[in-house]
Amino acid sequence: MSRKIYIVVLLVISISLYTLERSYMFSSDIVGVKSASITVIVIIMIAITSFAILNSRFAAFKDKLSKKFTTLITIIYLISIIYTIVYPFSARFIYGFIILPLLVFYFTANCTQYAQNDNIVIWAFAIVAIMLSYYFVDNYYNNVLYETDKQNNGAYAVLYLLPFMLCLKNKNLRIISIIIILIVVLFSLKRGGLIALLMGVLVYFYVYKIHINKHKSNIFSSLVVICLIIGIYVLIKYFNDNVLEKSIFERMEEAVDTGGSGRLDIYKNYFEFFKESTLLQMIIGHGWLGSERSSNVGTTCHNDILEVLIDFGIIGLIVYVSFISSIIKMNYNMIKNAHEYAPAMGCSTAIFLINSMVSHIIIYPWYLMEFSLFWGFMVYSRRKSTYNKYYHNEKDNARLRNPS
Repeated sequence: MSRKIYIVVLLVISISLYTLERSYMFSSDIVGVKSASITVIVIIMIAITSFAILNSRFAAFKDKLSKKFTTLITIIYLISIIYTIVYPFSARFIYGFIILPLLVFYFTANCTQYAQNDNIVIWAFAIVAIMLSYYFVDNYYNNVLYETDKQNNGAYAVLYLLPFMLCLKNKNLRIISIIIILIVVLFSLKRGGLIALLMGVLVYFYVYKIHINKHKSNIFSSLVVICLIIGIYVLIKYFNDNVLEKSIFERMEEAVDTGGSGRLDIYKNYFEFFKESTLLQMIIGHGWLGSERSSNVGTTCHNDILEVLIDFGIIGLIVYVSFISSIIKMNYNMIKNAHEYAPAMGCSTAIFLINSMVSHIIIYPWYLMEFSLFWGFMVYSRRKSTYNKYYHNEKDNARLRNPS
């Protein structure tokens, strides 16, 4: 595959991703929204990513994270398809959508080599994040059907692309990116999103401090982090007092008073539901979104570990936990080796783990797809570093063997 073809494929994927995420931002029906148009986009993305992967060298298939992610998505897909015999999906595009995160993962993991420059990939998805941010804020003010005192999950589509923006080479652009995402999350009134963002940014700067430790003093790095924290606090305070119709701090207080918007009661009810399930249901679960469909709780689990247990059973939970451990291990190795993208990977891991505890990622392909794009890019970048190290060692050895 040539570089020009790769750029065309990347452009189509970027436009498709923007269209998909935008469609879900202000919709009350996140599963069935605009089924006909979404179906076309999903088919295009499946076709073009499959084409790109088939024309690549398949090197990423040997990576441990790739194997575990493949196993996880395969189990989710198979269990979901088995249950559609009894409970067909309400929208047909879901049949292909569930497997799409795996395809885009392998696209960035296998095909980024054809870009010949990481910046092309980074900027492609950073621009998508900026466009989605503008669309979100613009609709917040101009969409007459949207109630501005209510929370909106659409901010997650922007938040989950932040790691790509943190890979930008320019330090000032990275700081601006954090501020843009913070503004979007503040508009959304999502408590979990704000906590995930703040923790992700703190992890980013903590890892970055380790990464630049050889070049800058600890005092300088600490001052940067302190100034950033103060700046974020001032920005949050300004938005709460002057822009938002409802304070996100009020929603934090509501969470304390109601046990996390009733999450503790939800968790308790689903544990009881799991204990009442049959042995087969305990092993393979109740299928995709089986929690909402099969129980009387009336909502999903609001926790990915519990959701995976209910939807895909003990088998799914074991594979999911194994996959999470691989993400953490990959993150640790990147930090240990002072990889240039280790801070961004740390941010991605923190956001994923925190939002998985208080919300959902794994069962919503349009969210999982954003993480899988970045994880695939990390698999490629680690493999590229290994190849570069091998290449330079070979040059050094040749020079020693044949001194000029």
